[in-house]
Amino acid sequence: MNSNTVRFVFTILISAAVYSLNTTCAHATVLTLPITDDTYVQTSEPDMPGTTEPICLVGYYQPECPDFSPWDCGPHICPSSYRTRTYLHVPIQELTYHGIYHGDIESVSLHLHQFDMRSWIFYPVEVHTLGRQWESGTLTWNSQPFIGPVVATVTISPLIPVQSIDLTTWVLDVLSGSAENNGLMLRASQENGTSSTFYSSDCSSVSLPVPCEESFKPHLSVIYDGNTPPDPAHLVTPHENMGFASRTVEFTWKPAEDADDDTVMYRLEIFSPSDPDTAVYVSEYLPETIHAHTFSHDGIYTWQVRANDQHPSGAGVSVSDRRTVTIDTTPPDIPVLESEPQYTVGEENTVYFGSGTEGSNDEYLFQASVCKDFSGEVKTSAWTREQSFLFDDLADNVRYYYRAQARDIHGNISEYSSVEASIQDVFLKIEGLNASMSPKNDNSDITRHVSISASITGGIQPCWDIHMTNSDISSPQEPSVSLAHGCGSVIDMRIPIDTNAFSQSDTIFITLHATDISGISAQTSPEKIAIVPTNTHESGKDREHEDSHNPDTGHHDTTTEPQSPTGRALSGNASSAQPVHSPTHTRSSKETPSNKPTPWSDAPVFKCSLIRNISTLSVQTQSCTPPKPRISSIAHNGTDGNGISRISITSFPAYPVTVQITYVRCKPKSFWDPGTWFSCKQEIIGHTARTVIPAIEFTYHTTPPITLSEYRTSNPYNNRFQLNLYSFSDPAGIQIKLRSAYRISLQFGTRWSDIYTESPWSDKKTVPKNAHPVPPPHPLSPVVELPVGVTQWHGYTAFQQPHTGIDFGVTTRVITSPADGTIERVGWDSSSGQCLSGGNFIKIRHDNGLYSVFFHLRDTKSPDGQLWEIGNRVQKGTPLGISGNTGSWNCQPLGHHLHYEIRRNSSQSTHTDPVPLTAVDWNSIPTLNWQAYPGRLTGDNPHPSF
Repeated sequence: MNSNTVRFVFTILISAAVYSLNTTCAHATVLTLPITDDTYVQTSEPDMPGTTEPICLVGYYQPECPDFSPWDCGPHICPSSYRTRTYLHVPIQELTYHGIYHGDIESVSLHLHQFDMRSWIFYPVEVHTLGRQWESGTLTWNSQPFIGPVVATVTISPLIPVQSIDLTTWVLDVLSGSAENNGLMLRASQENGTSSTFYSSDCSSVSLPVPCEESFKPHLSVIYDGNTPPDPAHLVTPHENMGFASRTVEFTWKPAEDADDDTVMYRLEIFSPSDPDTAVYVSEYLPETIHAHTFSHDGIYTWQVRANDQHPSGAGVSVSDRRTVTIDTTPPDIPVLESEPQYTVGEENTVYFGSGTEGSNDEYLFQASVCKDFSGEVKTSAWTREQSFLFDDLADNVRYYYRAQARDIHGNISEYSSVEASIQDVFLKIEGLNASMSPKNDNSDITRHVSISASITGGIQPCWDIHMTNSDISSPQEPSVSLAHGCGSVIDMRIPIDTNAFSQSDTIFITLHATDISGISAQTSPEKIAIVPTNTHESGKDREHEDSHNPDTGHHDTTTEPQSPTGRALSGNASSAQPVHSPTHTRSSKETPSNKPTPWSDAPVFKCSLIRNISTLSVQTQSCTPPKPRISSIAHNGTDGNGISRISITSFPAYPVTVQITYVRCKPKSFWDPGTWFSCKQEIIGHTARTVIPAIEFTYHTTPPITLSEYRTSNPYNNRFQLNLYSFSDPAGIQIKLRSAYRISLQFGTRWSDIYTESPWSDKKTVPKNAHPVPPPHPLSPVVELPVGVTQWHGYTAFQQPHTGIDFGVTTRVITSPADGTIERVGWDSSSGQCLSGGNFIKIRHDNGLYSVFFHLRDTKSPDGQLWEIGNRVQKGTPLGISGNTGSWNCQPLGHHLHYEIRRNSSQSTHTDPVPLTAVDWNSIPTLNWQAYPGRLTGDNPHPSF
């Protein structure tokens, strides 16, 4: 007979004995209350045989010890390993629901059923209260509550599978108000090297050596005198969180059954929105199961039904559960339409409105009409929760008027908003462009005539300009000449030009640009016109040095690349080491300077002063403060398909750097010079200077603060750096300032020295408004069933710098895909070694361009057992797996949770905040245990006030 069989026999015998004991007292009644909320806290995942599901452990877990039987001989104490403890939430409040009060109770005992022992030794266990209020599901290894006083002790025996703990005194103290019911903790009081494993409230889902029965779950056994109260009434209507636009509400419930067949009367109780313990209405006891009540004020009320069984020896009372009902007779706020532009392009127009609405659950109705009072034909949308609506099939050159109204979830409808209007413009189109040049009159006349004809269709009151260049107009560095301008839809004219206004070219290019009154523009491609070549005398140009001319710069180019002392090319862009040239030029006396600017020609040079000690091989920076960068322009370039706004910033940093180096050495030690006795007394031995191109980085600061993602262009052109910043919200109106950071590497012999220095902040510039903003959509769905709490937000939190994802405080929840995509990687995270591992993980490349990654999963199988492989397709909402506790941090387990990341591409360095991309009411997602760890409020917390 093995040990598991022995335990099974003991379990059956003791359970039968307890049942017999509980049914022998004819004068008393026994009530069994199950404990449905329990957990355990430990410093390592237990290797329990046959299960990794919820269990409760008490004692010192020893993975190296064998499973001893009572017939083994010799010492069996093994070195203690992991101290474990069990937390239970005792449902004392349910006693009053059953009509059991302080004076009715004879005894209360807690029953725990154990199914595994690590050794056959008796050991003591203390039962403590908890020092703070019970929070379901938040007890993890790093958030253990304070321990309260001891309320009971018990000796755990390997021979008694049913452990009964007397809690009578503590339960009576809770009912009398002299003690708090924050839950209990069972922990071993001595390091005796043993532990017991008990069935938990969730044991029915666990495959154990002894099959789990209902009586094996932890429960309270209450022996009391008195009448058996009726069952609690089952509430029917209104449903939980149901709202009414009327203040008269009809409440209904099902009849309550009574074990003694007593007549049951009912009383409706309604409680204040501000104080859930204060009743604002209590009805008389009623025989009916329906009652109407008229509220005097709006608010969110709670209600319950109290059942009284009218027993002759004393009434038994039971109380139903509570529900909430919302009374809201106030219409939502009137929508505030965003100002319409004077003109709108095309046959479609999207109408937006901004702040001023009552809540995120409101619906909106939009209307468009050609009449300001909406008396004529009206286009009306359906009710929608979107804060914008696209009107299509609009007539050209017609003024339309727009308005909106709101409706809340209870049916209250607001007044119409103010009216905005715009005229439907059409796109410009330039047709029939024809440009030709008339022949020369004679050799001395350099004046030619260009004949140009074209027509402009569409638009409102178009005006036009005609430009001429000697190169493709797409090159911004080529000069252009305005030949003519005017307004109207027909162009037919002959224009005199001086062809020698440009270089000695045999062609010119004509471009026609048109703009209407609403700002809509159109431009033709350059129209090429051939010019009969002229001789040197006619052109007035000296082409003596044409053969040796550099065609790019317009002069003789002797550009040299700046070198380090070893000849290594120094780089100078913002993100990667690209060769950068610092040009120097020589020019013949007859050479004409080019109009094309030289890279960094307008860049001021700043200086750094260094002291290089050749005795100690050290470098000391004396003075190296760069000038502040200058923001040239800021452009708001609209939004992409994911609703992300792009801001383009052009900046002029100082470039390059002159490094003034002073070489020193330690003076030889001398008896006559005390300064050399115990330290290095420096003496100057020479000076040198180097001009280098540094690597430049940028940081930004916004007012007011908003979260931006930064991408920058490399290869600065003309000392200009263009940075692209991305925002999940409309950045219009914010102010941005920049700071540049310089990284300079210098080689001295075989050693390199690095300098890092930051500039002052630049002056602030304001981001302009985008002409047609697009509301950011939510391309991702929730990955766990909500609501569920967050233990750490994305961003720079007090615990990680940065924290690259969101940690959800879940134990064994089903995880689903946030969007359609393909599994790119799956397996065990070993990128940082065994002590810094994310455990089992899945990475998905989504069809919308984003990437999602899930860490610490129980395994890499779907909940139905499918083993995921690279290339498998998943849809939005596809169950991916079960959250778990795999991986480690600093060689310690992390506790059950889900680490969830969203990335812009496959690399973790492109992590971004999932909050603005996910269709979730984040106001319903709490930050768990923030009172004990306020640092969890940091990062990109969408509601940092709690």
